[in-house]
Amino acid sequence: SALPLLVFVAFATADIIAFSGNLCDGDAGSDVACDGSCHSFSNRHSFQVSQLATGAHCVTAFENANCDTLVGVFQGQGNSSCANVNTGTNVQSFICATDDVCV
Repeated sequence: SALPLLVFVAFATADIIAFSGNLCDGDAGSDVACDGSCHSFSNRHSFQVSQLATGAHCVTAFENANCDTLVGVFQGQGNSSCANVNTGTNVQSFICATDDVCV
């Protein structure tokens, strides 16, 4: 049956949302997949990995928009807990990994 497969796919990828405020408040960005791809973090200061995520996730922060100048690593993310991104520099992009192994 196609239904169980669709349900599995829906829960297989954790979503992440970045916010303009320091406590996952303010303007919310797009709800993007936590799939190892590079996403913008411009004008954002905190993020939240969906409560639908199972296990620990890792979010890696970068100083530039291309995800290649590392400035911070946030391990053990998930369960809708909020993380303030205070690295001492301007974070412009991030990568979210679906396990606790950081990119």
